[in-house]
Amino acid sequence: MSDSLFLQRYDAERLVETRVRGDRSEASEIPTPREYLALPTGLPARLARAFAALLRVFAYGLWLCPLLLVPKALLNWVDPLLSDGVLIGFVLWILGFFSSLSGLVLMRLLGGARDELRSAPILPDSKRLPPGAGVAALPPGSDLNQWQTRIGQPARLRGTVIAGAPRGDLAVARDLALQAETHVERLVWTTEFRIESDAGLLELEFESAPVLLAPRQAVSPAEWFPRLTAHTRILPPASVELRAAPADATLCGISDGDTVDVRGVLGRVTEEEVAAAGASGYRATAGEKRRLLVMRSELGAPVVLERIAGRSHHHGNH
Repeated sequence: MSDSLFLQRYDAERLVETRVRGDRSEASEIPTPREYLALPTGLPARLARAFAALLRVFAYGLWLCPLLLVPKALLNWVDPLLSDGVLIGFVLWILGFFSSLSGLVLMRLLGGARDELRSAPILPDSKRLPPGAGVAALPPGSDLNQWQTRIGQPARLRGTVIAGAPRGDLAVARDLALQAETHVERLVWTTEFRIESDAGLLELEFESAPVLLAPRQAVSPAEWFPRLTAHTRILPPASVELRAAPADATLCGISDGDTVDVRGVLGRVTEEEVAAAGASGYRATAGEKRRLLVMRSELGAPVVLERIAGRSHHHGNH
C-alpha cells in the first residue's frame, strides 16, 4: 500500500470520490450513505417523516385492494355482514391514506420552506458508523480455519499502528475536512502501515477513503492542503474549493504507535512469513510465521479507524 489521496465531496443526494495515486486519477459516484447524513430534529420534521412512513404503508396497501373483490364476493354468499365488513375495512384504509397525506402536507407547511424530509450532510462520527461496525471479531485464540469462515463478513479488531517505513512525521493517515451548509469536502491521505492485533497482522487495502475517527482540530486549509498533496503529481479538479476555503477546516489523523479500533469487511486471511524489520520497516522477526488479515476499504463500505489512544508526545500532529 503506497501513498494514496482521496477527495470526497457529498451533499444530501450523492457522494463523488476522486482517487489519486501518482499520475493516475479516477472518480466514482454513489448515493450518499446514510451514515453521512443527519435528519432534521425539529418536531414538524419528525412528524413529517412519521406521516410519510404511514403514507407509504397505506399506498402499498391500495395496490392490493382490488384483491378484496374475491373474498367480498365469496363472503356475500356466506354472510352479507362479513362482506360489508370487508367494504368497511377498505373505506377505513382509504381514510388512513388521505389522513396521512393531510398530516404530511400540514407538517411540511408548519416547517416552512425548508424540505423537512431532506437530510443535512455531516462528517461521519462514532454514532453513525458504516454498516457492520458493531460486529465483534472472533476470540484471539481462534485458528486460521475459523477466521477464514468470516471472509466477506464484517469484523472488528483492536491493535497498534505500525508504520511501514521510518518518517519524520509519525502520521500514517490524515483527514482534512470542510463542512459547508449544503455539502462536505474531505481530503484523506494515507501511507503504508499495518496494525498489530491479537488476531495477527492486519493489512488495509484502500480502494476508497477510510473513515477516521479521532479528535479534530481547526486548521488552515491553505497550510494543510499542500502538505497532504505534496507527493501527488496531479490534483482532483474538484479540490479547488477545499484548497481556497476562506473558513477554517478541521483535521484529524492516525499515527504510528496509536491504538485503534478497526471495523470493516474481512477480505482474506492467510499465514505468511513476515519479513525482517530492516527489509520493510515493520517491526517483526525474520522468518516468523504470522496470521495476516486483510480488510479492503471500498466506496460505500469503508474501513473505520477509530483512535482509542495515542502517543502522548505527538498529539499535536492530530
